[in-house]
Amino acid sequence: NTLPFINAQDSGHRIAIRQNSQGNPEFYDSVTLKKFTPVGNSYIITEKINVYQPKYAWADYRNQLVDYNVLLEPGYYNPDKINADLKAMKDRGYNIVRIQISHASHISRTLNQIYLSNLADFIRIARDNNLHVILAFGFIPKTYNDLMPEINPNIEGFNNYFMNPGAINALVKYNLDVLDSIKQRDPALLDNVFSVEPITEPFFLTQAKPFSLNTGMISFNGKKYDMSNAVQRQ
Repeated sequence: NTLPFINAQDSGHRIAIRQNSQGNPEFYDSVTLKKFTPVGNSYIITEKINVYQPKYAWADYRNQLVDYNVLLEPGYYNPDKINADLKAMKDRGYNIVRIQISHASHISRTLNQIYLSNLADFIRIARDNNLHVILAFGFIPKTYNDLMPEINPNIEGFNNYFMNPGAINALVKYNLDVLDSIKQRDPALLDNVFSVEPITEPFFLTQAKPFSLNTGMISFNGKKYDMSNAVQRQ
């Protein structure tokens, strides 16, 4: 397949993609026209708090005291500390900061607007420090459960995120809703979003269905798989 090279005019983003003199794709700064090499790290601030954590049983939430990433959480958000930390990152030559978007503030019927305002403010602070932001999404908030009507008894736990069409649609809507909230607050902030991870660190659970099955036939993506066959199961 041909890589769809993106220039600044097409994407509206300062960081775009071009073909270098060797014919390979590379990121570049559309203002300076210099090659852009992402350098950075993940940024979290943790506190031990009670949050609704999804268990690996599908759509099963429980209140749990855990060390949790409170970076953008209402009541914990600290823009002065964030600005100092991001300035230190910039001074060390970083140009990227990756943050995780929490589901914990989104368990009401609508997304938490204070959390989303904190997210927009974080992107602004990052922009002021010449850092581009990677947004990494976590679990689908409970808010979106009604978008997941297709419950397949042969798919369990986290495997739903990649094998349940309803869950995939809910994940897409969640991503788009958060991005739209940024646009509503300040469209220019989206230019400072380097990339989006639709879900953080994706994986399959081999101890959950369908991979835990060793009998029967499973239909997925238009194909049938014999779960008694180890090769087909993988």
